[in-house]
Amino acid sequence: MRAELGVLGETTGRVGGREIDLGPARQRAVLAVLLVDAGHAVPLGELVTRVWGDRPPLRAAGTLRSYLSRLRAAMALMGEGGIRRGPGGYLVEIDEAAVDLHRFRDLSARARASGGAASVELYREALALWRGDALAELDTPWAVDVRQRLAAERFAVRLDWHDARLRRGRHAELVAELAALAVAHPLDERVVGQCITALCRSGRQADAFTMYDRIRRRLADEMGADPGPALQQLYQLMLDGEAGAPVDPAADRIDHAPVERETPRQLPSDVPGFVGRAGEIERLDRLLDHAGPDRQPDSAPVVISAVHGTAGIGKTALAVHWAQHAKQHFPDGQLYLNLRGCGPDDPVSAADALETLLRTLGVAPDRVPPGVDERSALLRSRLAARRMLILLDNAGDSDQVRPLLPGNGGLVLVTSRRRLHALSVREGARHIALDLLTVPEALQLLGEAIGQDRVDREPAHAEAVVTACARLPLALRLAAERINRFPDASLAEVVAELTDHRRRLGALTIQDSDDTDLRSVFAWSYTTLEPDAARMFALLGLYPGNGISVSAAAALAGVDPAQARDVLDRLTTVSLLEQRFPERYELHDLLRDFAREQHRADADAAHSRLVAWYVHTAASARAHLSGTPHRMPVTATPPEGVVPMRFTSLQDAVAWFDRERTAIVEVVTTAAAHGHPESGAVLSQLSWNYFYMRGYPQSMIELGEAAVQLAVTTGNAFLEAKCRNGLGVAYGRVEGFEQEIASCQRAFTIFGELGELTEQATALLNTGSAYNRLERFDEGRAILEHAQQLYTRDHNSLYAAFALNNLAESYLGLGRFDEALDRAHRALEALQDGAEQFRLVAVFETIAHIHAMRGDHHSAVQDYRNALDVAHRTETTYLEVSIRAELGKQLMAIGEHDQAIAVWRAATRIPSAGGRDPAVDEIEALLASATVDRAEASGPPHPR
Repeated sequence: MRAELGVLGETTGRVGGREIDLGPARQRAVLAVLLVDAGHAVPLGELVTRVWGDRPPLRAAGTLRSYLSRLRAAMALMGEGGIRRGPGGYLVEIDEAAVDLHRFRDLSARARASGGAASVELYREALALWRGDALAELDTPWAVDVRQRLAAERFAVRLDWHDARLRRGRHAELVAELAALAVAHPLDERVVGQCITALCRSGRQADAFTMYDRIRRRLADEMGADPGPALQQLYQLMLDGEAGAPVDPAADRIDHAPVERETPRQLPSDVPGFVGRAGEIERLDRLLDHAGPDRQPDSAPVVISAVHGTAGIGKTALAVHWAQHAKQHFPDGQLYLNLRGCGPDDPVSAADALETLLRTLGVAPDRVPPGVDERSALLRSRLAARRMLILLDNAGDSDQVRPLLPGNGGLVLVTSRRRLHALSVREGARHIALDLLTVPEALQLLGEAIGQDRVDREPAHAEAVVTACARLPLALRLAAERINRFPDASLAEVVAELTDHRRRLGALTIQDSDDTDLRSVFAWSYTTLEPDAARMFALLGLYPGNGISVSAAAALAGVDPAQARDVLDRLTTVSLLEQRFPERYELHDLLRDFAREQHRADADAAHSRLVAWYVHTAASARAHLSGTPHRMPVTATPPEGVVPMRFTSLQDAVAWFDRERTAIVEVVTTAAAHGHPESGAVLSQLSWNYFYMRGYPQSMIELGEAAVQLAVTTGNAFLEAKCRNGLGVAYGRVEGFEQEIASCQRAFTIFGELGELTEQATALLNTGSAYNRLERFDEGRAILEHAQQLYTRDHNSLYAAFALNNLAESYLGLGRFDEALDRAHRALEALQDGAEQFRLVAVFETIAHIHAMRGDHHSAVQDYRNALDVAHRTETTYLEVSIRAELGKQLMAIGEHDQAIAVWRAATRIPSAGGRDPAVDEIEALLASATVDRAEASGPPHPR
């Protein structure tokens, strides 16, 4: 079985169609670098530069040798060549025919040498090897340069392929492809010349002359030049009426059956610069298995696919693009009908649609029956035994489509803003939900529309345009039109307009027609809603996050959750909402802007209900996280119209906070603007345990600073002090220890004035911890002993245990190990069966640290594992990476190298919460060192 290695896309290896694991991205990149220069040595320093650029990591050479060792093993599995080190560096010895890049070059050279009918197939085979951008794993300067050169090679071969097909008289199949290419490369004379040739040979001389005139004027305006000799010669042939003749009169013509004049070819033109949608196109392609040319139309079932999605998402563009490329599978013709199911005009009735289709199929006006059923029956008769593609665009509902369906055979493609459920249940339609473009696809679309050079010059601003347009194709095209009005202006000026949600919809409007006004396009869906759905949609514009739950939406509208779910489902059906997860619905930014513009008299009441829902639900969730009662001013009974969520387990409570985290931050930070300062500060405090346990320090700071200001506004001194104390802990998480001390000392003073002993002690607890982290252990010890005394005076044994654990850290820093271990064990005993079990993570970590410092590595391993067990049980993730870093070191110390490496690798796979954990960098360095040391200890895998 022959091996196949690929660099024209992601780096891959296959044997007999089976994928070979080539390791992580950076390791695959090493192989790609060597494969590009297969058979030639690459010096070690050059290899490092190609793989990492000008900022290689520490011990890059060692890491590289580790990668090469694993790649040798992978290639041995493939039975294909090998990697060796020679005097000039590392090289891969391999049959070049096994590498797609070298096979591409070989096939292209053979195609050019052939020049006959075989060249068409050779070019096609060469271009089919490309799976994406070459060297996809690498973004170093070397890789970017090579990728650009290879892209230029690919483009040149593609144009050679066009010439070969034109020589064989295959101009008809090239017209659409060349027209799109000429739009993308308007000054490329070779591309334009090919397109002009195809147009002339297809009998479209007027279009050909228009295209020539367009490039002549652009060359003059932009470059001060005339068309080159080849293009001028082609123009003369056009004037002489000879451009329509084949370049090679003896060439074989493509084998197509003669086209009858009455065969309908109604598809609209393909969209210039169409991008993305690979997954959807693949799904549509699979429909051809059931409706393609191998099926007998008189026995095959009719295949129906319904593409649905929100306004401006590109439903029609996708349908037309795919239909244009699939039309050769439907030789009996293609029908197109805009049903106007959503828009400013009245929808096309079933009777009118049937008359239009019947007349297209040759039925005389006086032979069209009067009734819908009779017309539908006649349509089925006319379509029987014919293999046709029918594109029904912009359908309003299933009832509008059903009478237009054939009885058997062929394929019907329907687009609609609604999900046509009935069409699926009764006719077996396959549904394709169209989503927003990905960021790379959106950037590609923007580049096609405004010129890739402008996107490349201002990549950050281009991405900001894409984000502001919510990756919605129509919005991107409207933004591009605005950008193209000012070719010398910076994209930054457009970004300023588009990032202001109050101006964004106005900026994305062109007055030519309603089709180019986003407000109008959205309004076509909004104005058809029933009153309760229209009210809910408008209120959703008030929601601060993205991804609203049924329960939150119910509170926003003041209805029960069952009613809310029904309304949300109806909004989803008409594509004004997306449901990506059970119980959660999303509204993209542009639709949110439109929703905000729909004035609601009860907006203030709705926002009050929403904030109350968050406060009461957070209080319920916090009870499972902490186990200790809170002292926040929360009323026992929620206001009317608010049904807060209740939780049965810690896991459910944490999962709710995970889903609502960003929304909670937004509710708190905007609480003052909406007139709810106390509720905002309270919500911050009720959520504090979650953000502490999960490790979101920046969110804690953002919440804490907003909450302090809100509490000051209310004049509630106790609430202010609680917020300052919590904020201090957040500062400490990002090593702002002086800020932590100042904030906690201010809280201590306020609590002292209020006579709150336990709260004073907690402020001292946090202050003492800050001194420990500043390595001022004696000062920290004194403060923490004071905190323990206050807790004891207030009969709070649980919190006194917290102070004991922090005291243990002070004694550890002072080198008094016995006293440190005594305090930590006393803390552990007090906390074992108490509330706030998540605190045990820190206690076990302290005990393990003490054992490690004393050289008792086996005990340290056990207690680090105890800390991880508690962390998993209590969903406390913020310390997990650092604990695994230390656990691995202790395992190394007792000779358990494999276990240590496994622990470290598991740590690198832990999802990041509040940004990249600094411990990950240390772990990656430890892994690289451990792996290289073990590889060197075992000797090289092959003699050198």
